[in-house]
Amino acid sequence: MDENTIIALSIAFIDSSGTLLEIQDMNPCYDMPCPIYWPVYPYRFALEVNQGWFRDQKV
Repeated sequence: MDENTIIALSIAFIDSSGTLLEIQDMNPCYDMPCPIYWPVYPYRFALEVNQGWFRDQKV
């Protein structure tokens, strides 16, 4: 996560066929270096939303 991101986010990693591979929660980073979030599987797309959105939508 970028050190300039000040809200908690969730990131969904999606493959080229549109299959959701993994969701990870990311917290704001205040100290460098910030963590890097990598999924277990190769992915094509990443979708970031407010943390908890996927849970609230039952994804």
